[in-house]
Amino acid sequence: MNPAPIKKKPILFVDFHGVLSYKPFWFSLQDTAHPLHNIFAPIQKYLLKDNPSVFKDWMHGHYTSEEIHDILSREVNDKFDRDELFKIFIKDCENLDISKKILDYLEQMKNSYHLIITTDNADSFNRFTLPANPRIKEIFDDVSNSCNVGYSKKDHNCILFHSYIKKYKADPTQCILLDDSPRNCSSFEKHTNGKAIQVNSETEVLNALVGIKKGFQELAKE
Repeated sequence: MNPAPIKKKPILFVDFHGVLSYKPFWFSLQDTAHPLHNIFAPIQKYLLKDNPSVFKDWMHGHYTSEEIHDILSREVNDKFDRDELFKIFIKDCENLDISKKILDYLEQMKNSYHLIITTDNADSFNRFTLPANPRIKEIFDDVSNSCNVGYSKKDHNCILFHSYIKKYKADPTQCILLDDSPRNCSSFEKHTNGKAIQVNSETEVLNALVGIKKGFQELAKE
């Protein structure tokens, strides 16, 4: 009798902001008692509404976080202490609200899935967030940041996801993406034939993981 073929583990791709963590850059400035609270809204408006190309270039590695703070001190408000704001930025990046509940559940799934973080993020993620949160690298097989690869998840027909599917020799139809972006989810399903689940809160992520785990257990029985 021939042995049963060895099944390759599928990949569970996990977004960072909006899935594992929810607070924005400079989140401590949201506190109305913070001495720099008055520049939080102008910073968000400058980067996300008025100059999204600058924000995108930051996420694609064309600006460092230091250069972004130079731009903010020049274009948003030159009266605040640029170096002080940068120190706040670093501290906030180190202390993001990364969900322990989600990490705990993902750790239980390591035998069933390759776990890969795919994040459209800035250099600060690798420089400040990851070193301050070593458990992330302990749980995940790979961490991909748009700042390092130079493009976003949905770009080039989702070539980023294809590269990991090839690396781990996974069946793309069994791979799953958890992401808060509808565009990322639709692109993933269109270009990889995998399944994407849009989530917007810790509760939604945990519910999705329960469903994914149950689905894998049913698949393993076949």
